[in-house]
Amino acid sequence: MRKKTIVSRIMNNSAATKLRSNSGESIVETLVTMIILSLAVVMLSGAVVTSARVNQRAENADTAFISSQNRPVSHMISISKGTGEGANLNVNLYQTENGYIYYESQ
Repeated sequence: MRKKTIVSRIMNNSAATKLRSNSGESIVETLVTMIILSLAVVMLSGAVVTSARVNQRAENADTAFISSQNRPVSHMISISKGTGEGANLNVNLYQTENGYIYYESQ
């Protein structure tokens, strides 16, 4: 029991001495802190870039999967001007799950 009291007194005295002292951080401590902060920023930015890449790959895979599920329907569209001239155009019609219809010319 007596040893714990002596150890706690020594620790309290050193903490109290540190608080009362007028000396600041040493240049080495400051440099080490700056290095640690720099490494943290580099790792965080790397994680953000990696996350963006993974997100883009997932979005591409999702788009490819949805596109493969959409079977196009071929249609012939007649386009005519008011003068009677016209043309026929083959298009593929697609429809999304939400009911959005779009086409692509062949």
